[in-house]
Amino acid sequence: MKTKIDTLDEAKELIALMKLDHQNIWIEFDLPSFYSQIVTNLLLVRLSNWDPLEETEDALEIVKFWGSILEEHYSEILWKAWLPPVRVAILKWDARFPVQMLHFISVWKNEIPEAIWSNVILQLILPKISNTVSNWNPYTDPVRVDTWITPWIPILGRSNMSLMITQIRQMLKSSLAEWEAGDNSAFIMIEPWKDVWSGAEWDQFVMQAVVPKLALYLKNLSIPTDSVSKKTLEPIQNWVNHVPIGATNKMLIDFFFPNMLAIVRGWVRSPTV
Repeated sequence: MKTKIDTLDEAKELIALMKLDHQNIWIEFDLPSFYSQIVTNLLLVRLSNWDPLEETEDALEIVKFWGSILEEHYSEILWKAWLPPVRVAILKWDARFPVQMLHFISVWKNEIPEAIWSNVILQLILPKISNTVSNWNPYTDPVRVDTWITPWIPILGRSNMSLMITQIRQMLKSSLAEWEAGDNSAFIMIEPWKDVWSGAEWDQFVMQAVVPKLALYLKNLSIPTDSVSKKTLEPIQNWVNHVPIGATNKMLIDFFFPNMLAIVRGWVRSPTV
């Protein structure tokens, strides 16, 4: 039997055979400890050029095989050989584009021991996303923040993301300071958060950041005397199901209906009527 192991394929064949056919020697001489060092070194070479995001499945079979052969040493092997390229990939990853990382997670999550997986999720991915949020600029970034934050809530947990979500809400609120209600881009940016924030958080946000802008829009609205077009009220219609009903009613009563009443009076007084 060949005793020198040069490749992972050779390691798989020899070590599996030793465990199956030589149980007494396997246990008496603590061969798992001996072989785990060999496997770790071979995996270090095999994974040295591995890109976990571009070649997600490439290393899956060769890595998870050792979970059933060197069970008690599997975590140690992963810490030394698998985790370093994963760490590098996460550090290089742009968190605003989550698709590849989400795919990586779906492929590997059931193959990695809980302690190591928690390290990947909570010590590597979570801080990376948090740092990206801190550097996010709602004024200039063309990528909507909800598209790269909300997919992580089921994975990272709402409690782990609560500070980020609060930070995003504050940043969105600040970004609306110069917003005018006639610009529909704010609705597109804000509406996806309705199902993420609590009802109280949503209501507080729209009452502070949106309703004053809508009220100003209605107050300054120039209504054509011959008709009120759908386009004229489109900014209000976009928000009507997302603003507390009392606030909507107050805006209409205070600003819209007085304008309409003035128009009706003009029609009645017109000599052409």
